[in-house]
Amino acid sequence: LKEALDTLTQKTKVKRTMWSRRAQEYEAKINSGDLISIAEVVRDLHRGEDQPEQSYSERQL
Repeated sequence: LKEALDTLTQKTKVKRTMWSRRAQEYEAKINSGDLISIAEVVRDLHRGEDQPEQSYSERQL
């Protein structure tokens, strides 16, 4: 649980791949059930107040 919380506090990892590929990777991590992988998805998809709004597809994940 501590590792998952640490993951959430790390800096977001920006990937420059196409959205469809990233969405597949995120979905695989979510479906794995691994708490750390899910925390990575939450960290990467979370938008701060100073960042642009998420797309519809990002919100669906």
